[in-house]
Amino acid sequence: TFYCTFLAVTYAFTGAQFVAQAAFNNLGRPLWSTFANWGRATIGTIPLVLAGAAMAGPEGVLAGSALGSIVFGLGATAAAFWLTRSLERKNVSATRFAAPARPEQTSRPGSKPRPPRLSIM
Repeated sequence: TFYCTFLAVTYAFTGAQFVAQAAFNNLGRPLWSTFANWGRATIGTIPLVLAGAAMAGPEGVLAGSALGSIVFGLGATAAAFWLTRSLERKNVSATRFAAPARPEQTSRPGSKPRPPRLSIM
């Protein structure tokens, strides 16, 4: 019951880490993705599993692995949000002084020009 009640929820953090790694790869930071994955597989697993085994036996092994998933999942997700915000700020400041839209970019004749589209890359 320990696994089904407490530890199964921690797989959401592993999923969040996978989403963050996809963001890192697509936003031009593949080394961040590598660090997040390698970190969870080594630093986030081995010492915590050994400590959990020493303190609580088999349940401690599972809890140690789950704790590593939580820490690295939250860290990778926070880093992905930070990276997205920083790239968005960088792009917004670069387009703030862009030339106004050309008339052929308007949606209807006689309407105001649309602002330039923002892209992450």
